[in-house]
Amino acid sequence: MEGNMKKTSAKKVIATLGTILVLLLTAGPGIARDIGIWVGYGWGFSNSGKQYEQRVMGDSLCYVTRTMRDGMDIRVRFSSKKSPVGYSFELSRQSYHESDIELYQGIEQWRYEFSDRFVYCGGIVDYSFFPKKKLDPYVGVGLLKLLYLDIFGSGPPEYPANFAVKLLGGVRYKLRTWANVDVSANYLPANGIVSLRLGLELIL
Repeated sequence: MEGNMKKTSAKKVIATLGTILVLLLTAGPGIARDIGIWVGYGWGFSNSGKQYEQRVMGDSLCYVTRTMRDGMDIRVRFSSKKSPVGYSFELSRQSYHESDIELYQGIEQWRYEFSDRFVYCGGIVDYSFFPKKKLDPYVGVGLLKLLYLDIFGSGPPEYPANFAVKLLGGVRYKLRTWANVDVSANYLPANGIVSLRLGLELIL
């Protein structure tokens, strides 16, 4: 089957993030700030074995299933040392496995397997409950824009959503003054994706 692909200029996004980061790093020494670069890896789980596009043709039943797989996030977070609120730019990739299946009188006739993926880019605002403690729980919300879509299967054209709200909650553990370990749960209601992430945040 032919794949469906959608791309946006990733170079423009990366250049914009880089420019903002350089400006903040070179700002006057009087500005109180922490700049954290967060790199995370996680596993998405949702819609496991869920059926899409079910079609009945005589004695045959055709449907598509989709199972979330691994994902990766790169996040640049900005926050004042005097404030529990942080602002982040995030680039996240999620891969998933898709199967096209046909059953004839309840017996599987054929199955096609596909490995698909998509990338989101957007902003996140988070609130830390104990920013000065070693263990710091937080909650956040973000708005993401679909940046790249690579689907080789026959999944629904509206999946994933072009814009998606992201809800997250997690805990940062301070390893050093310049490094945190971050564990978080993320939820994208528009796509029904729940994922767990484990990441390392370096504070500049």
